[in-house]
Amino acid sequence: MKQNDHGDLPHILSQMPASSCSYTEWVSVGMALKAEGFALSVWEDWSREDRDRWHDGECATKWQGFSDSKDDGVGAGTICDLARSRGVQLSPGALDEPFGWRDEATVVDPAYVEPVDLPESATGGDWNPTGQLVDYLHAVFEETEHVCYVTQSWVGDDEKHHPKKGSWDRTAGQLIADLEKYGDVAKAIGDWDEDAGVWVCHNPVDGKGRTNSNVSALRHVLIESDEDDPEQQLAIMRALNLPLTAVVSSGNKSVHGIVRVDASNMDEYKRRVSRLYEECARAGLHVDGQNRNPSRLSRMPGVTRAGKRQALIATNVGARSYEEWEDWIAEERDDLPETANLADALANLPPLAEPLIDGILRKGHKMLLAGPSKAGKSFALMELAVAVAEGRTWMGRQCSQGRVLYVNLEIDGASSMHRFDAIYRALGIGASHASNIDVWNLRGHACPMDRLAPRLIHRAAKKGRDPEHGGYSLVIIDPIYKILVGDENSASDMGAFCNQFDKVCAELGCAVVYCHHHSKGFQGTKHSMDRMSGSGVFARDPDAILDMTPLAATGDELRAARDQAAMDEITRTLESVGITPPLYSEPGPFAVWAVQHLYKPDGDALNERLRAIVKESAQVTAWRVSFTLREFESADHMDAWFDYPLHVPDLRGVLANCPFDGGDARSTDGSGKPRAKAREDKQQALEEAFDAVSMGDEEVRVDALAEYLNVSSKTVQRRVDESRKLERRNGIVRRIA
Repeated sequence: MKQNDHGDLPHILSQMPASSCSYTEWVSVGMALKAEGFALSVWEDWSREDRDRWHDGECATKWQGFSDSKDDGVGAGTICDLARSRGVQLSPGALDEPFGWRDEATVVDPAYVEPVDLPESATGGDWNPTGQLVDYLHAVFEETEHVCYVTQSWVGDDEKHHPKKGSWDRTAGQLIADLEKYGDVAKAIGDWDEDAGVWVCHNPVDGKGRTNSNVSALRHVLIESDEDDPEQQLAIMRALNLPLTAVVSSGNKSVHGIVRVDASNMDEYKRRVSRLYEECARAGLHVDGQNRNPSRLSRMPGVTRAGKRQALIATNVGARSYEEWEDWIAEERDDLPETANLADALANLPPLAEPLIDGILRKGHKMLLAGPSKAGKSFALMELAVAVAEGRTWMGRQCSQGRVLYVNLEIDGASSMHRFDAIYRALGIGASHASNIDVWNLRGHACPMDRLAPRLIHRAAKKGRDPEHGGYSLVIIDPIYKILVGDENSASDMGAFCNQFDKVCAELGCAVVYCHHHSKGFQGTKHSMDRMSGSGVFARDPDAILDMTPLAATGDELRAARDQAAMDEITRTLESVGITPPLYSEPGPFAVWAVQHLYKPDGDALNERLRAIVKESAQVTAWRVSFTLREFESADHMDAWFDYPLHVPDLRGVLANCPFDGGDARSTDGSGKPRAKAREDKQQALEEAFDAVSMGDEEVRVDALAEYLNVSSKTVQRRVDESRKLERRNGIVRRIA
């Protein structure tokens, strides 16, 4: 037996007496418990409290016919809904079910469906029993197909009539011939138990029995309810435009809708039946869930049952096929926005969504963070969560303050909290607005995005759907490979997958940021949009893409960055224990001071921490962050150091000329462009700068060119030395004569 994930269901049932449930609801509870992995005893213990209806062994008999999956549309949510309808107060996490039919627009509102009268033939007027059965057989079967029907019954402990084995050796054509020959139903099919009526299987069989394996065509399913008035049942069936091959009065308190599904196999049959049952439930029709079985018996028209008629009410009404019905449902549920007239829009332009990340991402839009393994992508996303929560900068960009939901799919919950703590400590700002961040740790509980999205929306909506009034401004999903639906390389599959992010944005009014990985191999020569693994949809779908690519920093550059990282962290550590180090502007002298004055014998706690800092600083790596934007002007790339646990912008330009890691540093520049072409471009830029700054003069100062080009004076000096048209001397640049 599978493990159940809803241990609170028995407690919920204890607050909802079995005696308060109808027969159909009681059966639904049993189906839900089995689908959720509970033992039969749970259902029996709950049912036994209803002493008036309890029959020993009845639960066990029905339990054998229940599915152990949720394919039938029942589960924990079924029980929770029943409990809520009886006033049971559930805890906020009691219903952890994906959004299903309950969350879609109702095609038929039962409050506005008026009952329709049954025809006189079903209620006491003139009728033609033989003609009704002939019409039924013509509608439901082909003449060569075998028909299974049951005329005899037995009475069980529940004092109800149950069908015996039945007959299945005659075809529809043979039955029709006998009915037309004798003009009498009893002479054609034989006498029946008047108190029980006659049953018929609404699907053809192979002439060898009436089990599911004997069904020769998965053509129909039975829609029937014992809870609603027959007139209301018929009205809802017609309002739903169900593809009804036949409608029969049961001779008791229901009508039987024989609904066409025309399934090619059992899997398709289950899907289509579940879809039909869901729509009926939305419309307020309490369908008996046990009627899903393709070999299920329904009522044969043209006979009587305890003095009442099993009458044929209609044939071939509603949609002509299951496919036509599904199309009709989709059209009726069309909740797409209306078209907008351009002239009207131009006359009164709607305001743009405000930026969440200045110059990068607007509120309500989507962003993808991509990069290879060990880029610290999760740390970058956690830094973003902190930046939004605190209203700080991220990747050098100001963020609007708001609430954040961080969906952690990859690391364990404790580790994620320690990472957030490390980020706050490294920033040195204090977690004053950490309450703005909610972390949903789903490692070990991940599910495909088409199931996760509605659950996420359901939970997030409890916080409010408007970010301006307590809702989330940002949802971060890290990473997406855990929740992919379909083939990563299929455009159609990934298009459907990415649509789930749109649903989250639309339903919650928030921005969504998600994380994906690079494909294998060297990425430096590719455009940033082409580095992600899988379909090109990943590059086309987001409103913003931030791509992180490793740089091959030289030994001197890395040493300087690591020394600076150690210097900053040692300073923070010492200040936290009341020690104020001298203000050195360069790491070198600071490192000398630290060695001379701070390191103490092994075993000292502070000394061990300082040694750890120096060791950690050796892990600093260099990265280039490229921006691909849809809503904002293109932005220059940003170089950064990943100094655990933060990504720190390279404000000194140390990495400006670094090539991508894994590429040929001699043949490419930092953007992957051939180095010869890059050098030529820089020389041309230098000459254009000389012309612009000189204003016709023959000399220009090096620092003036550096300011114009927004580079260092050393960079200008190096480029002048490489030039064939310019030369320098004593800080002055001249044209070569």
